Amino acid sequence: MKAIVIREFGGPEGLRWEAVPTPTPGPDEVLLRVHAVSVNRTLDLQVRQDGGNYGPVLTLVLGNDPSGVVAVGQAVEQPQVNQRVAVFGSIRCGVCTSCVQGQYAQCSRPRILG
Repeated sequence: MKAIVIREFGGPEGLRWEAVPTPTPGPDEVLLRVHAVSVNRTLDLQVRQDGGNYGPVLTLVLGNDPSGVVAVGQAVEQPQVNQRVAVFGSIRCGVCTSCVQGQYAQCSRPRILG
């Protein structure tokens, strides 16, 4: 597959359009054929520039808030293969006090997809 890759922090000249390995989803995961992603000031431009205090590990593939078509989903009932989807950009931990109380927006340890 092709992706925009950052191998070093800095200006837009550091962005590279490269072939990267296609991820292999686990049995309870899906693989999305991405058609579009957002361009976000803090989660794309700032991370590209200096990491944005998010602690990204290089090499990094850009892309946040993806939408596209489900390509593979082995043991997953929903969403189905070929279904069009948009992905919520973060995953809540599910175990902190806020998550246990159902207040997912206040999760103390969210992870960002992309």
